[in-house]
Amino acid sequence: VRPLLTLQRFAAKKGGIVLPHMAVKTSGAKESMSHGLSIRYLLLDEAHLYEIGLVEKFLARTSAFAKRRKIVISSTPNQAGSELEKYYNLGQIYEWQWQCPHCKVHQPFYWNKQRIDGSYAGMIWDTILTDDKEHTNIAQSAKTAWLECFYCKHQIHDNINNRRLLNDTGKYVCIKQDGDPEVKSYTWPGFV
Repeated sequence: VRPLLTLQRFAAKKGGIVLPHMAVKTSGAKESMSHGLSIRYLLLDEAHLYEIGLVEKFLARTSAFAKRRKIVISSTPNQAGSELEKYYNLGQIYEWQWQCPHCKVHQPFYWNKQRIDGSYAGMIWDTILTDDKEHTNIAQSAKTAWLECFYCKHQIHDNINNRRLLNDTGKYVCIKQDGDPEVKSYTWPGFV
């Protein structure tokens, strides 16, 4: 990449990289970056850390390119009712789901989802107690964990082949269709 970069070593502003076909402005989430020329492509990372109102200001910098802009906001979740959640819920929401190899139904990765019969599906484990018989031995219990289908109770135990299978047969399922069709939010659990 180095030959493609035109770094202006003695320029007054050092946050820019000039490529042969475009200029890229790199910066942290600073208030000063929310003012300036319009931009067509906006990438915001870890937006849950931004001060309130800053995402809106960054989005305003793309308004000159309405219908021709690309905005990507990536982040870990924030609190309910946060500014980030407002943008997340603006359009369609897609959730990464796994497909049971037995019944072929796609479903979210649940930690413990109770069925009508009282049993549980999702991420399940045997509870192994510590020597005092009062506390859970987390490390030992985790080694017993398996993924269980909510519908047919098929169990998937952790190994390389099953991890590959879950990845290859998983897909994003639309769980919210209303809202702005040009806004798409994608979510997946961190342990996936």
